[in-house]
Amino acid sequence: DEYQNLQGRPQQRTHVIRQRAVTHSVRSGQVLEAVVNPIIAAHPGTTKLPFQGNPFHKTQIAYYDKPQVPQRPAVIVVADTWGLFEWAQRLAEKVDFALLSSARDLDAFVKDCIELHRHGSRPRHPALFRFDSWEALARQYHANSGFQRIERMLGNGYGSEDWLRTSSRLVEHGPQGYALGLVEDVRNREFEAVMLAPQVVDRVWGAERDTLAAAGSALYVAITRAQRHLLVPERLRNWIEEISAA
Repeated sequence: DEYQNLQGRPQQRTHVIRQRAVTHSVRSGQVLEAVVNPIIAAHPGTTKLPFQGNPFHKTQIAYYDKPQVPQRPAVIVVADTWGLFEWAQRLAEKVDFALLSSARDLDAFVKDCIELHRHGSRPRHPALFRFDSWEALARQYHANSGFQRIERMLGNGYGSEDWLRTSSRLVEHGPQGYALGLVEDVRNREFEAVMLAPQVVDRVWGAERDTLAAAGSALYVAITRAQRHLLVPERLRNWIEEISAA
């Protein structure tokens, strides 16, 4: 499946290797064809064979305007570590949840953010270590909506004790519970219900050709993890209408 390559484009094989494309889904119903095939059409990839859902499997799609914790348990898929931090906090305010990504990595990221914002301490996390001040970090991520919410939280006094309370809501992942993870952590998996955070869709808006491949593949992977229920931002429908008109 060419479109599950999160680097955007698959490695080119030699002509002596016989290649076959995976186009039929076992886990998802045919309703997903309406959102997946426009992604394939816009993707710079070359296969272009249409996605075909399972005609014997019923999947429902719902759209939301404002991001909030869904009423029914679901796996929330986010685009980056800012999204993990943001949605961990959102979930912890209401429910226990599982973390499909590395808990140790997220813990280090959050603690570095707190120390950098509060004391100016140089971070050690691989995504943050090159920033010697919060201002420098903000210049890099000011357009990221997850970062914006985290910055407001830290500005309001969010600290280590708050993160400890959030961490205490982490549980083992069960088939009927809430969970949270990055796109790369849910690939090759399937879930009863999936919710896409807004940033997963936002990345395809206005993406240039060299970044559209990776952004489109991430969106494709996130959507096709859903078995029964898919909850996506209204912006996805708007984007599909825009690219279809173009």
